[in-house]
Amino acid sequence: MTTIVRFLFFPRGNSVNLTVPTSHTFGQIKQDLINEQVKELEGIANGNQFKLIYSGRVIDDDDQISTKFTPDQLNNGDGPITIHVMKNRTPSKPTIPATLPSPTIAEESNNVNSSSAVEEPVDIHYHGMFWGDDDAELFEKLFAKEKGHDGLIGMEKALKFLQTYWMWMSRRNLQGSISHCGLSNTPLIRIDRTKPFPTEQVVDIRRKYIGDVDRITTEQFLKLFFLFDHPSSDHSCADGDKDRVKEAVIRLHESLETGIDFQEQTFDRLFSGMIHDRDGRISCQGLDLLLYLYAAHATHPSLFSNPHNLTSSTSS
Repeated sequence: MTTIVRFLFFPRGNSVNLTVPTSHTFGQIKQDLINEQVKELEGIANGNQFKLIYSGRVIDDDDQISTKFTPDQLNNGDGPITIHVMKNRTPSKPTIPATLPSPTIAEESNNVNSSSAVEEPVDIHYHGMFWGDDDAELFEKLFAKEKGHDGLIGMEKALKFLQTYWMWMSRRNLQGSISHCGLSNTPLIRIDRTKPFPTEQVVDIRRKYIGDVDRITTEQFLKLFFLFDHPSSDHSCADGDKDRVKEAVIRLHESLETGIDFQEQTFDRLFSGMIHDRDGRISCQGLDLLLYLYAAHATHPSLFSNPHNLTSSTSS
């Protein structure tokens, strides 16, 4: 018996689908990935140099795929099984203190065998944040076509794009977004794309993050696009204070390998634009969004070259 697995490469979100025997261990599956010679694993000689992650947990190389997933998942009832792939950090890079700890993840990492062990702490979550080159190309084309002389895009056109995207996903019966907040051990949530377009959620996003405007910036559009079908909790994150979030973003910045220094001003501005509780902490939803936007700024700054395409805080 075989099953289709979608491997999603951190941090840029590129993916590849492989059909693998359900009798394989994940150590064998790692080798299958290497044999595919995907560009994201260039220079990788063996499975010890990267890890596979499912629902925020590092997968043991000795586990069999047949025992890790339900029969329905193995039959791809909801589409391919999605597993994240993350390279181990190279020893030449400085070690940043562990951020956003999750007891569940920490316990999991202590139980993995030596072939799955990684050099850096694994108790960090990037939630559902994946910004990739495909995103950048899509939005560059969209704004080149739809933006006005002011560099902005009409809200009506932005909403029409979201509706078209939702229908496109629904027609293909693609799996919706999945979130697993390691900070609060929130269970997996699936977005059901067979339901009507989430108008109420879009209205709520506009109220919280954009305001009552007719034309929006690139950054405001990305907020809409990322959040309108994203299931993360909007409750305050236990480690959502600015210092802890900054550590996480520094780790993210290192993994992006942009060749530029950490963008402190960009981080400060994005953090101030999130919704905060009385203690100044942001939510899991805000953390996801901040990571997504920072990755976009760091890897594709040309998207935001027009000063009008930056947005200030609308939060209270």
